[in-house]
Amino acid sequence: MANGGPAALRAVNPSDEVTDKLLAYQDQFLAVAKNGQIGVLMVYITHSLPGGRKNVVRVDFRSTTMGQAPKEVQTLIDGLEFVPE
Repeated sequence: MANGGPAALRAVNPSDEVTDKLLAYQDQFLAVAKNGQIGVLMVYITHSLPGGRKNVVRVDFRSTTMGQAPKEVQTLIDGLEFVPE
């Protein structure tokens, strides 16, 4: 846990559109800010369902970052609701 907070946050129901935009930055270990902490952006699709797919957008405070995320990525993160994991 970072600073007594959760080790990671998960976005609540990220849309396909937002997830698709963030997928371009997958595996880049970009630093993003959320809830006053800096963590690593993690984004992936776990599986497709008959009614849609399962999008996963996380901010992990345990991982090491490699670079600051572009402003448009941070803006997308700012627009999502996150819950502790």
